[in-house]
Amino acid sequence: MLKNLAGLIAGVMVAGSAMGWTIRWDDQRYIAGGNDCQKDQTVFAIAAGEEISFIMTDLGTNLTGYAGGRTSERKHCNLVIPATVKQGWYLGKLTQRVHGGFVKSGRSEGKIAVSSNFYNNRVRPLTVSTNQWRSNSVPYFTRENATYFEVQPRYCLRDYRGLMRANLVVTGQRRSIDDSIVIQADGYDVKFETVAQIFRCP
Repeated sequence: MLKNLAGLIAGVMVAGSAMGWTIRWDDQRYIAGGNDCQKDQTVFAIAAGEEISFIMTDLGTNLTGYAGGRTSERKHCNLVIPATVKQGWYLGKLTQRVHGGFVKSGRSEGKIAVSSNFYNNRVRPLTVSTNQWRSNSVPYFTRENATYFEVQPRYCLRDYRGLMRANLVVTGQRRSIDDSIVIQADGYDVKFETVAQIFRCP
């Protein structure tokens, strides 16, 4: 699953803008914790302008064959990353995206659930279920949502530094060992992106 990782990272980095910054994601100081979620080993963070991306190579589910007799699997990853918004600007919109893929039998289901906050402001939860598609095989999908924020005057007076926290949970469940479900995309298991839209303070 690492075969396309270099290309994915390069693609995200090319998307970055060389213009002046309004938000900085500190992708060198992020924290990752959870089962199968280790910083710079199975989780890779790449900042590009207003976007921060996390590529996860071991957060998918794989319930095929006997699989130890298991009929369910649950993985989770907690992410914390510092972010600085430039003086005179504020976060007006935060978009979250989840990328992945799956193959399953008819009596199986998988979910990816994201809960997060930015500067202790709650962000809309994002849940992706394999039941959203009629097909049992979707090699690649993208789902997103957006959260809007009102301007907070205290954030405009100086460069404001805070944290974004995100918790990702990936689950797979099958009726019996004769069923199967795999959640992963080509080159990685799950990719999580956050895009901050920054506005000038009034």
